[in-house]
Amino acid sequence: MPLPENEAIAEESPEPKGVQKNYMFANFLSFCCTICFGVGNYLNAIVSAKYGVKAVFMMFPGLFILWVIYHTFTMCRLKKGFKEYLADSEYRNKQTNAIEMWRIRTPIIRCIIQASIQVILAICFFFGGKAQINGGIIASIFASGVIFVAIIFYFKFG
Repeated sequence: MPLPENEAIAEESPEPKGVQKNYMFANFLSFCCTICFGVGNYLNAIVSAKYGVKAVFMMFPGLFILWVIYHTFTMCRLKKGFKEYLADSEYRNKQTNAIEMWRIRTPIIRCIIQASIQVILAICFFFGGKAQINGGIIASIFASGVIFVAIIFYFKFG
């Protein structure tokens, strides 16, 4: 019995070179991200339980510095001056050379979402600390958001 068309193609095409290496590296990075996320939540719980929402404002300079470091590193890597970098930045369309607003809105929206998450999490840790709830319980509830992300991606991308 002949194979359906898509299965025949899958049997004929060999696995692209480096897939296994990239798979292992992606898993390693995911594990490192998990550790950083856990340590970050632990530190966030300790600081937020003591200072509440004020702790969030201590974090934002670091996020801004990371944004500046990224663009500075990219500018140095491309070996361009500041004006040339802005003229050929990621925020511009490569064909029209016009600044595209969605490319500017995306990091701003991400910043607003991240700020909302941090403020709500700090409030949760603050009141959890006052109620003498273990910060790990709150962090675990927060981490259960991964389930909702998986559900959203399932319905969006199949």
